[in-house]
Amino acid sequence: MPPNILQWSTQIRLVELLKDRRRLAGSYEHLEAEILQANDDKANLRIGRRKLARITGGKPVSLSFGELQGLDNYLRQHGHSLAAIFDRPTVIKSLVESGRVTFMLGAQPGQRTTTISRWDLRSATALLRSVDQAAIGIHIDLEDVLRLHPEYGSLDSQTYQRRFSQEGWYKLLIADEGPSLVFIGSPRSCHAAEIALAEMFEVRAFDKTVLTSPRRAPFLFVWSRRRYQQLTSSFALDGSKLEGYSRLRQS
Repeated sequence: MPPNILQWSTQIRLVELLKDRRRLAGSYEHLEAEILQANDDKANLRIGRRKLARITGGKPVSLSFGELQGLDNYLRQHGHSLAAIFDRPTVIKSLVESGRVTFMLGAQPGQRTTTISRWDLRSATALLRSVDQAAIGIHIDLEDVLRLHPEYGSLDSQTYQRRFSQEGWYKLLIADEGPSLVFIGSPRSCHAAEIALAEMFEVRAFDKTVLTSPRRAPFLFVWSRRRYQQLTSSFALDGSKLEGYSRLRQS
């Protein structure tokens, strides 16, 4: 998808709206006067007829904050507003802006097959539908993040870069430019999720000592003691240390 398609759709709506207001006003000079009157003749909120003509002509134009406010005040008197014209960002819209989206799913390698969680796959499918509805022509890839087993527990904050350096998903993760990335699954099932969360919250990845350090994540994943002992994660908490955890698991 062209990177400016959202801006183009916004520009078209604004152009058509101002063309209609200019037609009703009779001229750009009269439209300028109407906008000024709507702003109580405040000079700092005035937008000149030449700029109005450039906007309706689809030409580049720079607007000050005062001019934007003045235009918004005028449009509100006629049942419109700049807030309604401009696209509001959403997670999905931000995701598709690059034109490429890569889903990273944790996978368990076997002797002959690779297993992906049914729930992770269902989550990815739901997101794929949303991406498809948001824009046309998005390039979509799937990357399976193979779980290191049985040596998974030996991962630590000092060695994981070397362990994953040749993995395609890791190269995408550390690249300066690339597709939008979606991580499916918790750090227990997806190594990429562990690294991405660590980057976002500025903590060391694969480091249980983060839990007791001044800089720690604002949330944790609670697992049983057996699961907790099997993995190294900066976002893991031993459920046996939480009061009432065993009763919760049994309910």
